[in-house]
Amino acid sequence: MMNSKENSIAYCGLYCADCFNHKGEIADMARDLRKKLREEKFDRMAPGLSKYFKGLSNYAVCFCY
Repeated sequence: MMNSKENSIAYCGLYCADCFNHKGEIADMARDLRKKLREEKFDRMAPGLSKYFKGLSNYAVCFCY
């Protein structure tokens, strides 16, 4: 008979309880980052900073307000 840990091994071969996707940690961190960026009104700073950090040139598209 299989124990509960063996039942939590996904088709990918990883143990579900250890998986970042199962824990939702990345989604939680992304939500918290988005909230903090909004609080700091980073959308106003991104255009100026995009001269130095090219990745910010599409900030408005990535963080729809």
